[in-house]
Amino acid sequence: MTVKASIGVILLAGVLVYTGFLLGNGTRLSTQKADNQPVKSFNLPTPLPADSPPSTGKDDDTLNTLHAYAVGLSGIDSITPGQACQKKHNQELALIVQPGSHCLYGHQFSLTHGGLRLYKPHSVSQYLIVNDGNLLNILSAIAWTTSHGNVDDGKPTAQLAQAAQTRKLSMTCAFITNFAATLLNQLGYPTRTVTGLATEDWNNYDNSHVLLEVKDKDDQWILVDLDNNRVFRNKKGQLMNAWEVFHQFKNKTFTGTIVPIAHDTHADVLGFRDPETGYPFDFWVEGGLSDETALRQWYEKTLRIILMDAGGKTYFSNLTPTEIKTIHPYIQPYFPLTPQAFQQRFYTDQREGA
Repeated sequence: MTVKASIGVILLAGVLVYTGFLLGNGTRLSTQKADNQPVKSFNLPTPLPADSPPSTGKDDDTLNTLHAYAVGLSGIDSITPGQACQKKHNQELALIVQPGSHCLYGHQFSLTHGGLRLYKPHSVSQYLIVNDGNLLNILSAIAWTTSHGNVDDGKPTAQLAQAAQTRKLSMTCAFITNFAATLLNQLGYPTRTVTGLATEDWNNYDNSHVLLEVKDKDDQWILVDLDNNRVFRNKKGQLMNAWEVFHQFKNKTFTGTIVPIAHDTHADVLGFRDPETGYPFDFWVEGGLSDETALRQWYEKTLRIILMDAGGKTYFSNLTPTEIKTIHPYIQPYFPLTPQAFQQRFYTDQREGA
């Protein structure tokens, strides 16, 4: 589930961005760092006008060139494919690879961090995640694989991991979270699912949200919203856990920052492709930044009741005694805990929040 917005506005915005690309007016893409400082811009290959005759693929640099892009926390950077190498096919590649030198589609690439996007019209569409040991880099690269939608909801992880190498995945929050958790568990990172419930308007699309907690190398739990591509930092700049985030949003005392990790918006743009070159604009159109004010308001609504599992039971907290008395009949399978008991069960030996 995601920030409530008019479907018409989202579609119109997507069409306008896409039209800009087709007209050659949107081929220069700029992104913003988390601190809103501009990062490197680059030129996407300019697609052919919509009324151009089909290209033969000969004598056309755009259609015959392997384009490579590095994606990560700061946005997208164009990179130059390395020297030629003999290995041409990559069926044995997994979605996640180790850092090092890799021969990909006839070119050598030195992969260090983040994600790598390779594209050659009508020939190559490849995405890889580099496991550099940096949790934020890995989370960012995973976030780049997904777009909010429901086309891929419920599919097996192995099938999703294979599909993510060639296109955007389209999933809702719970399925995005489960997919990311499986990948992170395979890399050795402990994870747990966190569910947020609203205290009102339960019978609509915005009544809940599913997020992920991941334990970092310092044994601290950090909260990540893969659906909205965000992590949360407190006023000291520290990454926050779920309890800190939920407690502050419910009490409207959140003084931290909501930090993008993949610069994706919430529109489902699966299948946006240039009709002549086949260029997958679904991978790039999401570069716009969402309305942070609306996102904060939505978090204040949906991140009120926190639910987590332990020992085969689901516990909830972050409610006053009066709220528990009112709400508990509707969620009877779950067990209420006081804020102190909840923190003791799920956050023993965690640093103090700020």
